[in-house]
Amino acid sequence: MMELQVWPGDWGLPSIDQHCIAAMVYCKFFKAPVTITKVSNPWKSPTGQFPVLRHKDGVESNVTDIFNFLRDINPSIEEGLTETQSSDCLAFSALIEEKLLPAVLYLLWVDLRSYEDFTRPFYGSILPFPLGLWVMMRKHNACVERLQACYGDEGKAENQRDTKIIRDAKECLNLLSAKLGEKNYFFGSKPCSFDALVFGYLAPLLKAPLPNTVLMNHLNGCRNLAQFCTRILDEHFPLTAAENEALKKREEDARQKMIEASEYPHKKRNIVIAGVVVVAAMVGYAFLSGLVQIDFVDAEKNKEEESSSRKNSSEGSSTD
Repeated sequence: MMELQVWPGDWGLPSIDQHCIAAMVYCKFFKAPVTITKVSNPWKSPTGQFPVLRHKDGVESNVTDIFNFLRDINPSIEEGLTETQSSDCLAFSALIEEKLLPAVLYLLWVDLRSYEDFTRPFYGSILPFPLGLWVMMRKHNACVERLQACYGDEGKAENQRDTKIIRDAKECLNLLSAKLGEKNYFFGSKPCSFDALVFGYLAPLLKAPLPNTVLMNHLNGCRNLAQFCTRILDEHFPLTAAENEALKKREEDARQKMIEASEYPHKKRNIVIAGVVVVAAMVGYAFLSGLVQIDFVDAEKNKEEESSSRKNSSEGSSTD
């Protein structure tokens, strides 16, 4: 028996982390004898990150090593793939690491609105204070550095960089949609590690209520990819009736907040400005009506008067 440790999930997702989701569904695909444990303490991981697979011979601490380990102990996991299909797996895996991963990191950890309204509140709810602040700051900084490394000089112009990140991700989704076609899985009737990896990246984009919906909308437009994710979620991570009802209510609340945010994008700022204006008006009225007065003191004149007073006092003493 092995133990797979992953970050917790929400919003109908088994985990909020794309690599944790990929490792979990890979184990589900092939009914691996693995106990899945959701962990909120990064100190329990040798790298501070999840997923982590613990087994009698050691620890695998990233998704690629987990895939390789499970494939080694059960070679039949990837059986049926031709050499061409295996090569395509490697090529498409490199493609999504290059084009889709930056967009996932950007939307979860770099885009200011999504980070403030979704990512930070979620991790803040599962991580103890003040550990959560340190973990989130480290992850945020690491993602910013990675995007700068991936996009080079374009990182100097954030708008240009962000536009290219989203454009690359859309192109990647289009290629994946064309590759999947009408099939249930990318390379035939049976899933493989590539299906797990793609599902790990797409599921958060489809289900997480991110304020920035640009890729969610594009993914929903690629109907076969959206159906691919929904089918896997329903089959391997089904929700109870009560969980479904609660999720629908939360999704509706989140949708309403997004509508309000789009209609009033500067609501918080306007409230602050309005508060400042009201305070300024009240203070101005108090001055004009005489409720508040300020007496200005001439410091030089006071000094002269004090000096004259001391002089007169001294002269009086001499006369006595």
